[in-house]
Amino acid sequence: MVSGGSMRPALRPGDRLLVRWRAGIRPGDVVVARRPDRPTLLVLKRAVHHAGDGWWLAGDDPAASDDSRLFGPVADDLVVGRVLLRWWPPWPTRVRRRWTAATRWWAWAGRPALAHWRARCLSLLGCAHARRLRRPDRR
Repeated sequence: MVSGGSMRPALRPGDRLLVRWRAGIRPGDVVVARRPDRPTLLVLKRAVHHAGDGWWLAGDDPAASDDSRLFGPVADDLVVGRVLLRWWPPWPTRVRRRWTAATRWWAWAGRPALAHWRARCLSLLGCAHARRLRRPDRR
């Protein structure tokens, strides 16, 4: 889980991330690394470029970030993973509201098609009442 504001606006405190451990790193990737001067502390930064003795890491918000400007390049073995995606929250609240409205509309509009597919699946499974579900006009 993200804590601190050094990666704003890309990542916010409370965001949860999917990280691939021991993944290949390219410039521009968001990575999880051990801080060289405090190896027990994991930091989340953007890999800027590969210097001769390690990765130069920087936060997206320089004013709120302790990064390679403070502790220097991070050795390759201290970079433990690459962030693949943010899985919670899936998107900002404003977009989420639109998405839920669109989902409700789709569920409402798609009910006849969904009922047909449900009846079809039940008939393929051999359920006894599948004929009634498929043909409600014939009982």
